Amino acid sequence: MPNSISTLGYFDEAINAISDYQRKYPNSQRTENIDEILTVAYLNAKNYDVALRHIESMKTRSATINKAYQQIAFYKGTELFNDGKFPEAIAMFDKSLTQSHSNAFVIKAHYWKGRSFFHRLPICRGIEQLRGCFSCRCPGRFNRIRRSKVWNWLRLFQRERLCQSPGSFQVLYR
Repeated sequence: MPNSISTLGYFDEAINAISDYQRKYPNSQRTENIDEILTVAYLNAKNYDVALRHIESMKTRSATINKAYQQIAFYKGTELFNDGKFPEAIAMFDKSLTQSHSNAFVIKAHYWKGRSFFHRLPICRGIEQLRGCFSCRCPGRFNRIRRSKVWNWLRLFQRERLCQSPGSFQVLYR
């Protein structure tokens, strides 16, 4: 098995070194660059909780940090979803949706937020989120796979008549 930076623990070392630098030089001209490097290190180390606290504590954030925030919040949401913590997952997907740097992550956040609502009531909220998957454009294969998964979920819930609200699916059939 090949060694990678993450399996060798280099992300932790990098995070510690960068954090030490930030503590020693809080007013450095390189603060923005250091924040970006640290944020990406947290993302790559899958240290989502610390990354979110770090980003949310910033007074100003660059586009790079906001893009990472979108991804970090999404990945944390999927962790919470997999742990069955659906309300917390929904909150994380909402945080991810505050940024729109990547249409792919916008679509994924809507999809997983919709799936989270399907594990809770009301089911119709889940359908609203799945509709959000259709509002973004992504090229090629990802777009086909996304639409296929969403349609399958919507067909299931329509067939089971779990959502009785009028016009729940009308927008999707246009």
